[in-house]
Amino acid sequence: MTEDTEFITSTNIILMKSKLLCLFLICCTATAHAQDTDFWFVVPHTADYMYAGNYFDLPAFFAISNNTYQTAHIKITRYNGGGANIIEEEHDIPAGNLFTLDFTTTAQIKTVENPRANAGNVTHFGTHIESNVPVTVYYMANHTDTRDIFTLKGRQALGKDFYVPMQHDNLAQTGGYTGAFDQIDIVATKDGTLVEVTPKATIWIGTSSTANANVKRTYTLNKGQTLKIMERYINSGSLAGTIIHASDSIAVTVMEDLVGGDTSGDQIVPLPSLGTRYIIPKTFMSNSGIHVERVYLVGSQAGTTVSVYASGTTPTATITLTAGETKRYDIPSTSNAVYIESNHPVYVYQRGGYGEEGAALLPSVYSIGQTSLSFYHVFVTGTPKVQVGFLIFRTGKESSFTIKYGSLATTSLSLTPLDIPNVPEWKIARFNLNVAPSGGEVVKIQNEQSPFSFGYITGNDVNNDSYGFFSAFGDFRFAGGDTTFMCGSSVILQGGYAMSYKWFFGGELVGTGTSYTATQEGLYTLEMNQDPNIVTASTFVRKVNAGSIAPSGQLLCSPTATPTQLSVTGAVTPSNTQYQWQSSTTGIESSWNNIAGATSATYQPPQLPAGTTTLYYRRGMSSIYCELAYTPAVAITTVAGAVTPAAQIQCESDASPFAPLTVTTTANFPNVSYQWQKSADGGAIWSHIPGAGAVTYQPPILPLPQTYPGLATLTTAYRCLVTSNACTVPTNVVSVAISPCVLPVNPPLRSRAVQ
Repeated sequence: MTEDTEFITSTNIILMKSKLLCLFLICCTATAHAQDTDFWFVVPHTADYMYAGNYFDLPAFFAISNNTYQTAHIKITRYNGGGANIIEEEHDIPAGNLFTLDFTTTAQIKTVENPRANAGNVTHFGTHIESNVPVTVYYMANHTDTRDIFTLKGRQALGKDFYVPMQHDNLAQTGGYTGAFDQIDIVATKDGTLVEVTPKATIWIGTSSTANANVKRTYTLNKGQTLKIMERYINSGSLAGTIIHASDSIAVTVMEDLVGGDTSGDQIVPLPSLGTRYIIPKTFMSNSGIHVERVYLVGSQAGTTVSVYASGTTPTATITLTAGETKRYDIPSTSNAVYIESNHPVYVYQRGGYGEEGAALLPSVYSIGQTSLSFYHVFVTGTPKVQVGFLIFRTGKESSFTIKYGSLATTSLSLTPLDIPNVPEWKIARFNLNVAPSGGEVVKIQNEQSPFSFGYITGNDVNNDSYGFFSAFGDFRFAGGDTTFMCGSSVILQGGYAMSYKWFFGGELVGTGTSYTATQEGLYTLEMNQDPNIVTASTFVRKVNAGSIAPSGQLLCSPTATPTQLSVTGAVTPSNTQYQWQSSTTGIESSWNNIAGATSATYQPPQLPAGTTTLYYRRGMSSIYCELAYTPAVAITTVAGAVTPAAQIQCESDASPFAPLTVTTTANFPNVSYQWQKSADGGAIWSHIPGAGAVTYQPPILPLPQTYPGLATLTTAYRCLVTSNACTVPTNVVSVAISPCVLPVNPPLRSRAVQ
């Protein structure tokens, strides 16, 4: 079976270093906002032409990142025409790792890409991704001339009512590309879903027929079935503002092709997931010609008024919208960010990048709740490489960000905070990401002091960029979700953006700040005034009892000794605990690494190599991982090494001194001390040599006895006690001897003085 007839799954698993500690995990842990466990998506049919022998819709991939401390089990279903052609596959993603489902051939992309030729008709190309733990997912069209990121919004993407955000003026849809059509792709999540679409432009039906603008069309879709709505005439109308209503939950993707086939688009959200306050980061467009950086606003109801702040506290512009109406606002080149607020929820669809820009649906600041995020940092070909991140966070919390690239150590993320017009409570910062290695890597960003949202631009030059935004969409949720686990004696609950805050516990008001430190188990409710709406969110704080690790410390003074098995002892709650042992040789936070397969309540450490000094063991969890301050288990191995030379003998008549004895070791040890010993009876009794505490020792010349009974050789044995971190081990035994060497005829009665 050839690659053209069989779909081949390609995985990129990026593994963390092994470490030895025990992580304490909860099976039912909840999610940070950019993550979810259930995703529906339709892959759009991007640039439909070939250049230099290659179609512009390849390569492409789904990237799934696991930001938890337990293995993610994912199931991917591609409906691929329906019936027996449905493709199902399952994969495990280790903690802190990723999986990519790659499409590199035409046969592969045809299993997910909703074809243009079937526009206006029901097809079977939905993709459904399920996970047992929260994960981050995005789809990327990654051809060098057709690149953009489509972030999957999970359950926040599902709904019944949508107005389509999209550029309405067809800016940049020029350059002779005859396939640059606006597209809308819809997937049903339930059988018998009635979908009504009122397109704002004339659309294709198949490859030869058309349907008029502003005429409602009705379709019935079953689970996994799809529908493409594609405009008929480029530069004559637009699908922006198209109205979609469904009888049950659907997911919607929007996509546009631009100059030379460059793709832009995103998965959008339904009306209930919109907000009224948005922060729009300024990217890097030149703001001239077709490269004007801009946002498209779509109203959700009549009488919508949008105030735009490009600088200061006075609106720069005021925009009025009716239901489904779309208008454009150009971002000034002098702004770091633009802030907008409206009296009714609106869509905010940004086009940004460097040249042939990407597009991203922006989240409302009211929905920002994540304090930790991992995503797939994609490798791109060509130069120069453009890889930039944008962060929106609480004022004064810029120094609390950390970043981890792949298996490298966690480091502080250096940021320069920039002001946001009319929003002193929040800041924005842009930073350059490290260039992703071949094969890409997982990048983790964390800030335990502030919720944040994250935008990502990646590309290979000024003309082909992708843009995606990773954040919550819809109402605020706590980073811990419905259940927040308390490690130790307290846990900090972070609120979102609001005019005012009220924290309730046990029905009583307990706080009015942006965050609250919970010290008791129970249900905590936050009431936020998000003008004009009063929004509430609740989380149940549950204390973690993780027991302890025994034994608390071990001392191994031989490299051949086997450490004692480690066990989690004492009461452990919740009862559905999962374990992951880890190790570190330094105890520094960034040095801890998982041990593959070490997932039970006990762990047997291996024999340690010669020269190992200290190995720490721990476990923990914070929301899904608590760091618990136990005494680290310690294992120390010391090798005494060898004394050279092994043996020396001198003739009685030889007056030269013996060669110095020296201890040599096979590794460097900390806190080493030495004590030389001697024995005159072959090693039965040893005695310390006063003052002999260096790595070398000079044995004295030995006296011969006054008489020569048997003319015996006089031998003294030496060894050295080597101590390192409380381990004391003797070296090998060496000998020095004095011998008469020649038998005299009439031996004189004489003695040889000790030197």
